Amino acid sequence: MRKIGLELEVGSEAIDILWQSPVLRRYGGDRATTRQLRSLYFDTADLALAEAGIALRVRQAGRGFVQTVHCDPVATAGHLERKEIEGPVPSEEPDLERLGDPSLRSRIERIREAQALVPVIETEVRRLQRKLRFGGSRIEVALDEGRLRTRAGEIPIRELELELLEGKPETLYELALELQQVAELRISLKSRNARGRALITGGSESPRKAKPVRLEAQASVDDVLAELGVGCLGQILANWEVAYQGHDPEGVHQMRVGVRRLRSALSLFSDVLREDALRSELRWLGGELGETRDWDVFAEEMIEPLQRRFSSDPGLKRLRDEVRARQAETHTTLRRALDDPRATRLALQLGAWITGRGWRDQPLSARSARLFAPAREIGAELLQRRARKARRLGRDIAHRTLGERHALRIQVKKLRYATEFLGGLYSNKGGARRYLRRLNRLQGSLGELNDSATAQRLLGELLQRLGPEVDGDLHRAAGFVEGWIARSARDRERDLPKRWKAFARREAFWTVR
Repeated sequence: MRKIGLELEVGSEAIDILWQSPVLRRYGGDRATTRQLRSLYFDTADLALAEAGIALRVRQAGRGFVQTVHCDPVATAGHLERKEIEGPVPSEEPDLERLGDPSLRSRIERIREAQALVPVIETEVRRLQRKLRFGGSRIEVALDEGRLRTRAGEIPIRELELELLEGKPETLYELALELQQVAELRISLKSRNARGRALITGGSESPRKAKPVRLEAQASVDDVLAELGVGCLGQILANWEVAYQGHDPEGVHQMRVGVRRLRSALSLFSDVLREDALRSELRWLGGELGETRDWDVFAEEMIEPLQRRFSSDPGLKRLRDEVRARQAETHTTLRRALDDPRATRLALQLGAWITGRGWRDQPLSARSARLFAPAREIGAELLQRRARKARRLGRDIAHRTLGERHALRIQVKKLRYATEFLGGLYSNKGGARRYLRRLNRLQGSLGELNDSATAQRLLGELLQRLGPEVDGDLHRAAGFVEGWIARSARDRERDLPKRWKAFARREAFWTVR
């Protein structure tokens, strides 16, 4: 069977609050139960099963033992959907002969032949469990509180799992939104096996880039929106924890890219979508990420290399320290924003909207009918519109003002996203790749110029913030950095007309034949 579930982290005081909430009483049809569960997760010493995407667990509940294997996850908006094989075993040792899937059993046996399977993770939880009827679906609610232990240490477990027994996946998000009004919740994409593995290896979450868009040539606009929604929200959620921890600036960048891609997709198809509050909330989250990203780029890509190059300069060292302090402040502000229930509410609302294809929820009209039109035809019209606007803004690019180039950069980025989204629909795949390469180069030049302008703005803000405390060394270092930025910008400006010309002479690849 395939298990579909939404897992959420629960605040330290929220387990009993949730269990006694009127929401669960309102929809609860079956008798509530409380159980003590002990589970052992088996793997090789070097975690080869986890590396292969397989989790093997034996759980003791009362006097019985149940063996469960999870594998083959599929991409979803924010819930977990994976293959599950479950059955009784006589003891806490796994029994692969009882696995009903010969192919999966063979995969595990090959790994076990190289190394023995041993218990690597142990969990002990108190589980409060109840089945509900909600929104036409049957959902099992499980509230777990306990500990996860490995040879490397232990971490607490405080989780809410909503498992779909029957019905529509979007109802998981809708129920979670109701429960979020009662207690602090946060979406979690990491299974217990994954969390235990991270504890054992000492590894932290890595930033995740957007996955390639996969579309069939005959896809409708409705299909495209579903594919883009899952991909963009998946990128946002996959980078949430990395951005929150702040140990790798790329996490903030990739989460921000996910937000921008989703906003761009909604803008691209605005002709067939209703106005929605989700757009303003995405703008808010993008703004929170943007401020942090600006200071990351300024610190990591401009100030730090200069300070290393001129390491004996006391003014540059002082300036570096002040920039680092301001960078740390923006990360603290971002963590507060991600801790805000507003951020989790947005993620749940997006999950419900994307999973349930909420864009269909509009009156029948000529506009809404376009949702089911071939995306190749509508996509050609949308690409042409964005390309035309970019060409208009890029005319005489060498003499454009800073503001005009900023507008061009935004339009080029929108065109690049649209090309990434829709390029696979057309037969001229080579033309689409070449078009995208030229767009990337042009956007890179425009982005570097924008980074220079942003750096000058941030430098001015920093000096104003320090006020009278700015000494002579710091003033001199700031002037040196400003001059360095200005010279770098002039160098990039010289390449811009060449990059524009290379893009402008590329022919459209989206002509429908």
